[in-house]
Amino acid sequence: MESLESILNATECEILQKEEALKFESNDLKEHISFVIKLNLVPQSDRKFILIDIPKDIYVELRSLPALELIVALPETYPSAGKPLLLSTTQFYNPFKEMLYEKLNEKWSEDMLVLYEYVCFLQEEFINAYLEGGTQNNFKTNDKGNIEISFNSSA
Repeated sequence: MESLESILNATECEILQKEEALKFESNDLKEHISFVIKLNLVPQSDRKFILIDIPKDIYVELRSLPALELIVALPETYPSAGKPLLLSTTQFYNPFKEMLYEKLNEKWSEDMLVLYEYVCFLQEEFINAYLEGGTQNNFKTNDKGNIEISFNSSA
């Protein structure tokens, strides 16, 4: 926890009550949670983001994406045997949930403290990791190297 507190402010990292673990669906570890932490991090990128509303043909340029809120519950057996439980609560990132959880779980291994690694990944590598496979869902890199995010608004 001290390493997180040294790099994050109170908005980016907050210790929550254990009851927050109740938000996790069907997990038998809920009653064995020792800490619940809410990370609120903005993924960094040196690229611009362009939101494209397809039906309305509207283009909006952003300098950054919205903050990603991730609730991390640490079981009593963490880090020796229990990996952190993860819950992303930001709607914007729903299409990325599976990849996000997979990448974060890859960083965990027994006896490894991973919260610092999670923060570094979310802030520094998340966008590039998602784009590694080329066009992903509604994300693509244009010819100028900017990231285009297409969506369909209600007309």
